[in-house]
Amino acid sequence: DTLFLQNGYVKLLFNNSTQVFLEAPVRFQIVSDSEIKLLAGKICADVPENAHGFTIYTDNASVIDLGTRFGVHADRFGNTNVYVIEGKARLQVDSGSQSQFVLEAGTAKGVSQTRIISDLKYRDGVFVQKIDSATGMSWRGQDRLSLADIAGGGGNRQNKYLIEPSRNGGTLISTP
Repeated sequence: DTLFLQNGYVKLLFNNSTQVFLEAPVRFQIVSDSEIKLLAGKICADVPENAHGFTIYTDNASVIDLGTRFGVHADRFGNTNVYVIEGKARLQVDSGSQSQFVLEAGTAKGVSQTRIISDLKYRDGVFVQKIDSATGMSWRGQDRLSLADIAGGGGNRQNKYLIEPSRNGGTLISTP
């Protein structure tokens, strides 16, 4: 089954303690206890030591955990961007011949719909990495928060990723 998150954020907790954060709009399939197929949208995985090998598939790439936190963005045109936030991950692209790259923390790669691989500039704050359901707030990896950002819901114009209120929880829709 394909799942679609229309609005908000959702955290999935797998049996192996892997936490996966999804940000709407996102379409995905849970393949197994250690695999997700990302059809379109943004996803961040925080994978503990005991769950090495957790994999996120897109139409043109596979991202395999090597003990890390990483984010994957798949757009509706078939492009994939991978950001390694902590640790390492392996990017595999089947472009006639198998291409593999081990990405380390603070690095990013893009894979075009035609499977052309490129280096991307790593950017902090691209992915939701924690969600506080009690307050409706999400965290994108920033080191510092200002009181103005907390009170204003993330209005700091210098860093638009500081803090954002969750958008009405999340509505997860299953489609056949």
